[in-house]
Amino acid sequence: MSKLVLASGSPRRREIMSKEGHEFVIIKAEGEEYSDAETSSEYVSDLSRDKGMEVYGKVCGHEAEYGLEVTDGEAVFILAADTVVSLDNKNLGKPSNEEEAARMIRSIAGRSHSVYTGVTIVKYVAGSEGYEVKTFFDETLVHVKSLTEQEIADYVSLGECMDKAGAYAIQGEFGKYIEGFEGDYRNVVGLPYEKVYDALKELDY
Repeated sequence: MSKLVLASGSPRRREIMSKEGHEFVIIKAEGEEYSDAETSSEYVSDLSRDKGMEVYGKVCGHEAEYGLEVTDGEAVFILAADTVVSLDNKNLGKPSNEEEAARMIRSIAGRSHSVYTGVTIVKYVAGSEGYEVKTFFDETLVHVKSLTEQEIADYVSLGECMDKAGAYAIQGEFGKYIEGFEGDYRNVVGLPYEKVYDALKELDY
């Protein structure tokens, strides 16, 4: 029986994996995030890999300390992800305050932008040396309606935007401002599950 670790504190990713019937232990990556990648796809791939390897370093050989019951010979899979909103080749992360959130919403209103999620899966076998790493990304193009200043202010006042890349949640109140999207909806939420499923299958999860 394989064990799964979700290297993320995101409730959206947790919900996606739970709805698909997965049981997992949450062990958050807490290291400083940095990448000098020139493209958004490379950026999120780098950060997801860093998160996955950080948690691997914590867990491997210390599984019991993290509430992970494994026996020698049992496979452990660590799933890490990072999401950014990309507008004009510039990454929009999470806003630090309401003013920044409003600026982000204003910048994407009436336009199209891309959402990139990088995913890394680290597989290792308990009691043995070595590991496998698989990293990939997905992109979804999102079209946002034009918004008035009052609509922007009203949305920001809800507080929904504060821990979201690009300052919005497509699955929340901002959904009514989405004109359409091209690609995987759940990638915008934070995890492209179809690709995650295929990758786990390739790694014999």
